[in-house]
Parts: sequence; C-alpha cells; structure tokens
Amino acid sequence: MTTAIPTASAATDDGREGPAAFEAAGGEPKSAPIPLRQLHVGQKAVISNILADGEMGRRIRDMGLVPGVELTCMGRAPLYDPVAMRLLGFTLTLRNNEADFIKVTP
Repeated sequence: MTTAIPTASAATDDGREGPAAFEAAGGEPKSAPIPLRQLHVGQKAVISNILADGEMGRRIRDMGLVPGVELTCMGRAPLYDPVAMRLLGFTLTLRNNEADFIKVTP
C-alpha cells in the first residue's frame, strides 16, 4: 500500500496546482541552500550548513555563524568584497572566500 505524498506538482480539489497546492496540502516549499555571497542586499536567510573544517570552521562558528541563525545581507563593498551582514544584534563583514563556506536558505 502506498501513501500519496503531496508534491509541488500536486493539485487540490478546488483546482489549485503547483506550489499553491503543495502549501495547501501542508507542505512548505523551501529554497535550496546557496552560498552566503549570493545573497542580495536586504535579503534575509537562515544558515543551513558550514562547510569549513579546521581553523577556518572554528573561526566562522566563533563569530556566531552556526546553523539556524537568521541573518540579513546589509551591503557590499564597491567591488562586491567583502559582504556585510546583520545577525544576533551585530554587524559582521566577511570576505567572499570566507562566505563561500557558509550555505544559507533564503
């Protein structure tokens, strides 16, 4: 016996299809994690994963960048490096090569 699982392509009795039907069926569409450097100014996201190991991973976590923390991209330098973000009541800037180790879900 199989159980129907709502998918993004499901339809409801009232004719809703796609993501609207998926949400109506109790699902929540989620964005795929992206590197932190791809956030746009003003965009909010939640940290989903830290890919760095060793000293770099420890430094990132020591700054408060751990899975589950919500942040907002506040701005970028003229050449797009570094990126400034607001999290946990403070503003933090990271170079893009550091931000690449952090995956976020918008």
